Amino acid sequence: MKKIVVSDIHGSIDSVNHLIDAMNHHDIHEILALGDFLYHGPRNPLPEAYSPKEVIPVLNTLNIEAVRGNCDAEVDQMMLNFPIMETYKEIQLEDKTCVMTHGHIYHPEVTPGDPDILLYGHVHLPIAKKENGFIILNPGSITLPKENNPRTYGILEDHSFTIYTLDHQVFKSIEF
Repeated sequence: MKKIVVSDIHGSIDSVNHLIDAMNHHDIHEILALGDFLYHGPRNPLPEAYSPKEVIPVLNTLNIEAVRGNCDAEVDQMMLNFPIMETYKEIQLEDKTCVMTHGHIYHPEVTPGDPDILLYGHVHLPIAKKENGFIILNPGSITLPKENNPRTYGILEDHSFTIYTLDHQVFKSIEF
């Protein structure tokens, strides 16, 4: 099992091109996407290379398992050919139960069920830690990072999660 994890694309074709570069670099064909695909939202600046119309056909060619972000709407689902409207999904990662969600409804303080791993986006911060009895993972944002962090994505492989910068340098890592 090797999957790339991305969150908060916010309509940037530049970020989608970086995602494809990362997939090729790591030889990965499956994406876990944690929401906020096309719209940048009223609280965010206009992303670099903001072009949702260019992002849509590229995303539609990829193998994506996704959840809905707070900036995703029904009209976005009409344009994307993979489901994005669930607020969370429970998936199995090896022997661990993982909840993937965007983070605006469910987050480290409020989780559905009792997962071993919480995988979320929304806060635009790269996080990989064990806390309160479970593993908390956030790939950061590939488009609009916060708190002076670089643009990042994550890789789930076996029992580890590694956060990379866009130049494929390890930023954070955790084993579980």
